[in-house]
Amino acid sequence: MIILRNAKLEDQKDFSKLVMLSAEKYFPFIFSKKIPLILEKLFVKDNSFFCHNLTTFAEIDNKIVGCMLTFSFADKKKYETKTAISMVLCMGFSFFRYMKRILTCTSIIGEFGQDEFYISNLATYPEYRNKGAATALLKKAEEMAIANNAKKVVLDVETDKTDAINLYKNNGFEIEKSITLPYKQFCFYGV
Repeated sequence: MIILRNAKLEDQKDFSKLVMLSAEKYFPFIFSKKIPLILEKLFVKDNSFFCHNLTTFAEIDNKIVGCMLTFSFADKKKYETKTAISMVLCMGFSFFRYMKRILTCTSIIGEFGQDEFYISNLATYPEYRNKGAATALLKKAEEMAIANNAKKVVLDVETDKTDAINLYKNNGFEIEKSITLPYKQFCFYGV
C-alpha cells in the first residue's frame, strides 16, 4: 500500500537522492557538483523552492520510495527571491561561477502561469518504479492544484527521460512545447 505524506526534516537525504534522480545531469551542470549537499541544506530551511514545506513523499512498507516537489504560482512569487538568496548562502562564491547558467536556465525551465500548479521534481527509486508511487504522487498534485484554485498541473521533463514521459502521458498529460536551452545537451518538453 502506498502512503503519501508531507516531508519531515529528517527526510533530507532521501530528498536529495530523489531530486538528483530527477535531474541527474541537469542539476550538477546548472548548480555545481555539490548540488546534493546544497539540496540537503535547502530542504531543512523554510525559504526556497527546495524546502520541506513544498515536498510530498511516497512510502511503501514504511520506506520512502519517491518524492515530489510542487508549488503554486503564489509559492513561486513567495520563494523566488528567497531561493536566490539561499542558493548564494549555500553555494558561497561558487554561485557566481554558475550564475549565468542558473539565471539562463531558471528563466526558461519552471515557467508557469497564475492559474497553473507546477511539479518541479518527481522521482522514485529505480527498484520501486512501476509500483504506483509516481502515479499516486501525480494524483496528489492534481488534488493540490484544485486546493490552490489552479486550472492545470504543469511540469518540464528532459526529452531523453522516456519512462517519465510515458508516465505523464499515461496519466493524461500532453506535451505542449519543446524547450531547448542554450546548452545543447539539455532539451525539455513542457507538459
